[in-house]
Parts: sequence; structure tokens; C-alpha cells
Amino acid sequence: MRGERAPALLCALWALCIACAGPARGAEAVQPAGRPRIGLVLAGGGAKGVAHLGVLKVLEEMRVPVDCIVGTSMGSIVAGAYATGLTGAELERRVLAADLPSILVDRPRSARSQRSKELERRNVLGAEFGLGKDGFKLPPGAIVGQNIELFLGDLAGAVSDIGSFDDLPIPYRAVATDILTGEMVLLDRGDLISAMRASMAVPGVFSPVELDERLLVDGGLVRNLPVDVARAMCADIVIAVNLSATPRTREALDSALGITQQMAHLLIDANVRRSLAELTARDVLIDTQVGDYSSANFRDAASLIPMGEQAARRMAGRLQALSLGPQAYAAHRAAQLAHERRQFPVQRVRLDESSLGAVNPASVRAGFDVQPGSSEREHLVEQFDALMASDDFEQVRYRFADRDGTRELVIEPVAKSFGPNYLRFGLTMSSDLEGESAFNILADHRATWLDRGGLEWRNSLSLGESIVLATELYQPLDLRRRLFLAPFALWRQEKHNVFVDNDAVAGYRTRQFTVGLDLGANIGRSAELRLGYQWNEGWGLREIGLPFFPDARQDYGALRARLVVDTLDDWVFPTSGVFARMEVMRAGRGLGGNVDFDKVTARLEVPVPLGGRHRAALSVLGGTAFGSDLPLGEAFALGGFLTLSGMQPHQVLSDRFLFGVAQYAYRLGKPGSFGDQLYLGASLEAADVGGRINTVSDDDMILAGSIYLALDSAFGPLYFAIGASDDGNQAIYLFFGRP
Repeated sequence: MRGERAPALLCALWALCIACAGPARGAEAVQPAGRPRIGLVLAGGGAKGVAHLGVLKVLEEMRVPVDCIVGTSMGSIVAGAYATGLTGAELERRVLAADLPSILVDRPRSARSQRSKELERRNVLGAEFGLGKDGFKLPPGAIVGQNIELFLGDLAGAVSDIGSFDDLPIPYRAVATDILTGEMVLLDRGDLISAMRASMAVPGVFSPVELDERLLVDGGLVRNLPVDVARAMCADIVIAVNLSATPRTREALDSALGITQQMAHLLIDANVRRSLAELTARDVLIDTQVGDYSSANFRDAASLIPMGEQAARRMAGRLQALSLGPQAYAAHRAAQLAHERRQFPVQRVRLDESSLGAVNPASVRAGFDVQPGSSEREHLVEQFDALMASDDFEQVRYRFADRDGTRELVIEPVAKSFGPNYLRFGLTMSSDLEGESAFNILADHRATWLDRGGLEWRNSLSLGESIVLATELYQPLDLRRRLFLAPFALWRQEKHNVFVDNDAVAGYRTRQFTVGLDLGANIGRSAELRLGYQWNEGWGLREIGLPFFPDARQDYGALRARLVVDTLDDWVFPTSGVFARMEVMRAGRGLGGNVDFDKVTARLEVPVPLGGRHRAALSVLGGTAFGSDLPLGEAFALGGFLTLSGMQPHQVLSDRFLFGVAQYAYRLGKPGSFGDQLYLGASLEAADVGGRINTVSDDDMILAGSIYLALDSAFGPLYFAIGASDDGNQAIYLFFGRP
């Protein structure tokens, strides 16, 4: 699941927009006493809506009063935050301090469980699907909005469930669309966070928001610039802030994505033109020219704030006529802020267990630690991340409520609506473009809460070059699910060539059957430790080669210990964190089987933080058998793309080795563009191989390297690479999935 790819879906899926309109319903207009009442309208536009902050700063600087405010989509977020009493400057400070791209990711990798990270390491990526009594189910959206709601909560402060948005410092409306009827819905009361969230829920990208038995999505479908709403609400004069993009050229329509974006632009433009036609000579149109800036480019969105300022200053003459004197403006703002509710203290914290589904409430309570006075954002986020890392919840909502004169923080974990069985899929493909090709279709199944202790049944399947069927029962031993017991079984069949130096001299089909039992511990969300026993039966069946290459069969029982630590922020092109894995195995005749050996393997990967478009990482792998004879199926194997590039998989077999690789990659495109996912990279690789099984050479040092072009897609990376080693091996690779 490549979280930063989700914003790019905004443009592609806007083709779902239907340019329809409905009658406005809002608060009745109030006749002003003295000056005309001014309504501010902020248009939707994804990341482009950050330009609204520049407009707000100029309005404040020129002392233009805002008596009511209306927004759609991103405009509803800016408008809602401003309505609570935040100034334009404070809004700018918060946006500059926020990591906007990560807000559009439900769970950053650092907040995910080791189970979820393990699936990614196995190239099982993409959406999680459900399988329940009603059959196959799709998730409600590509992005549920967990981090979005936390960010909106930051903006809204302690303002949440209120009787009417007219009671805010600035009366406010958000525009949403009823996805069932296509009607415009004006959100004028209730939970402020939910109202803002509903107004920007692009269909197919974000999960719809259910409010008052309506299923709500992005208001831009019906009114991207809701002039009529502001007019009906309070405004004698409307200040409408539009976001105008550069018309697309014919050259921009040379792809399916370009045509889809153009169709969305035309649909929304028709919507906006109707609203612009409603402006009168008294109204002010601030047309912010955002050029060809992508609505999905939240990474650089703060650069649009000066554009909003410039657009507002171009209308300075018209705005000046609406300006108040310093004392009158100060009095106006003071009267508004008398309704400010952001700083009400929280006296009580309540866990709402109404949406837990099959999840044991005792397990949730055992792992949840929020008390009055401890509701700071950092602590809340940590608690929410802990709940989400269980993979049981679709979302963790929170709201503020006043009950019996007490300000209450209500936290509601929402169980996944498309379970209790979950499926994920993946795919790996590789070819050296010279006849050696391989593919694997991957699937993972998880059945949850089979007992009150949280028992899970986990199954994985690989079909292709490797045929693997694995099953595991995962039984937590405590309510917080830190300790677990896991009996497992695995059956694997693969094909391997046997090499002598650079020549393939035989082909084997290997089969392996393993059963075992692990006792494990989850160490936070960053590490997992397992101690256990396994019994293994293996066969090696010669398919190609001379008769003196024998068939083989070996059985062994072994004790093992495995520690995995994974804090990388991205599995393919990380910029921070660390990945470490160490496994120790002791096999002996007294443990079952007919062989004795010891085996230790270790891996360490550390990104090098270069910043900007640069990505670099250093990796070290090593292993030893301490002089014991490893079964052929347990020998250390090297060869293939990024593991001695230029050589064939399993071309190097040994009893001990030390391997290192340094990688550098440069992101080719600007944020929000297709090229933002393209990387040009290179690797330098070296291996010191001892006790090599399949060579007549005395050379234990092997050098290799590669250059590659990589597309880091939402479904996994796709590489086109050229690799070579110092012994003359060369290969051209087409590789899907991380090697």
C-alpha cells in the first residue's frame, strides 16, 4: 500500500464528477443595520485550495470584515478553520508546520504493524478486500481519512459537536453531495470535523461520510463555488475566491490520464460558470491563477499562499471600499471571538464502544491510555496509531461533546465494515530478457477474532515459479496482544538451476514441508521476536543434468530464534528508519531428522538522508554455518538483480558470506506529476564468499553493480535494469516487485 500515491488519485478519479446543481438551503438572510454584510466563498480545488490562506491574510490586513463564510472541498476546510477564530497567519503557520502529503495517508508505515510490513516485504501490496457472509466486499475508499480527521481536529481545536454553525465566531456552511440522490447538502450543525471531512470526500478516493442517514461526498460535484449559499445565508456582498487553472493544451491530452483530467476540468468548470453568473456588480471576484499546478501536489502546496495574496491585492481597490477603520474592525473581531470555543478544557474522556463489531472491548480498553489532562495531540495520535496497528479498525474517530456542563472527549474506534475475513494480493515478475523469466501470483488471507482472545487464522499462497502454501494460527496470550503463540505449517516447491561457476549444469525441483510452533512477542510496532521449533522434510529431484547429479532428501528438526526490526518510512525508497533481521538456527539429530548444523543470518539496511529528490541506502547481509555442513536447501544463495547483479539467481552457493550494497536513486519528476514516481538509480555490490559450494575457483571476492529506471507505483516497483559482475556476467532485467 504506497501511501504517497494516494493523492495522485484525486485528479484521475475526478472523472466521477457529475455537474449537477440543486436549490440552496441555508439560514435566512439577515437585513444589516448600517454596513452591508459580507459573505466569503472559498472554492474547492485540492492542494490548490491552500492559496486561500493568502487571500485571508490580505483581507485581515485590509480590515475587510467577514460576516459569514462558505466553502467546498478544500475551501470548506480553510473556511471551517477560519470560522473557529483562527487568523490567516495562524492558519499559514499550521499548514507550513504540517506534512501535508502524510496527512493523506491513513497509516504511515511507521504506524503499521509488523504483520502489515511483512506483507509488504513479501510484495503483497495494494488494497485490502473483505470476505464476509454477504460475499466479497470492497473497502469504502482508497483513503479512509484517519490522519485527515486528526489534522482537521487540530484546526478545529475543541470545537466539535455544536448545535449550529451559526454559533461559531463566524457563521459557517460546508457544501457536500448526497451520493445516493445527487442533491446538494448544506452542513450547518453538528460535528464540525465531520462536516469539513464530508465536503472534501472525493468519490472513490476518500471514504464517504455518513451524517444524518445520508452518505456524503465532495461538494464540488454540485457546487464548487457556492455563491448562492452565501447569499441565502447572510451576504449582501459576496467575496468569491475562485481557483483558475491554465487551459490544457492539445499536447496534454496525449494520454488516458490527461483526457480524464480534462473531462473532470470541464465538468467542474461548467459547475463554476453557473456560480460566477450569479455574481452582481456589488460582489468581488478574487480569481487566483494557479496555472498548471496539480490539485494532487500537497508536497509543495504552501508555495501557493503568495499566489493567493497576489490575487487579493489585484482587487485592492474593490476591497478597500469594504474596509473598516481600525477601531471598528477591532470591535468587529472582538465580538466574533467572544463566541470562541477552542480552549475549553476536557474534564472527561469516554471510550465509545458502540462500533467495535466482533472486537473484544476488554482488549481495546487494555491497550488504551487516555485520561483527562493527557489529551495532547501527540498522546492522542500515539493511542490512535496503536489501535489502528491492530488491523482491526477502519478508523478511530474522536469528537468533543458537552454533557451535563462537562466538556467530554469521546473516542470511537470503528471496526472494519468489510470483514471479518480479509484478502490481499500481490504479483512479482522478473526476466533477464534472454529466456530466463519468472512470475508469482501472491495472495494472503486473514480470518480475525475467532475467539475472544483475538485468535487469527492466517494463510498465504504463491503460484508461479514458486508454489507456496503456508498457514498459521496466531493466538494472542494477553489482552494487549503483546505475547502470542503461533503453530504453523508450510509447503513449498521451486525450480533451481545448479551452477558450477558461470555454467548451469543441472536443474532441480525442490520440495519442502515444514511444521513448527513459535512463541513470540510484539515489541511495540517496530519489532517482533519469535522463539520456536520447526521440523523440516526436504527433497531435491533432478530434472535436467547427468545421472551423477543425485536426487536428495534430508530431514531435520531445529530450534530457532528470529528478531525483526523495521522502522523504515518506505520499503522501496526509504529516507529514514532502519531494517534489521537476524535468525539463529540449531539443528541436531536429537531434535529429529538426520543432519546436524548451525546457521546464523543477519541483514541491516540503513537509508542515507540526502533530502530533496535524492534517495540512498546502505545494506549489509551476512551468514555463517560455523563450519558445519548445511543441507543444500539451507545453503546461502546469492545472484540476481541487486544481489550480485548480472549473475543468475542462486548462481553462488556457500556456507558463509558477507554481502554489501550501496544504492542511490534520483526522483525525476516534480511533485504531483507522473515523473514524481520515476527514479533513475544505480547500485554498487560486493560479496566476500567463503566455503563456496559450487565453484572450482579460489576467488572469494565478487564485485557487481547495476543501473536502473524504476517506477514506484501503488502496486509495487517496476525496474528496468542493466547489471554486470566483475567475472563477465551481464544481464538486462525487467523486474516487478522489490528484489
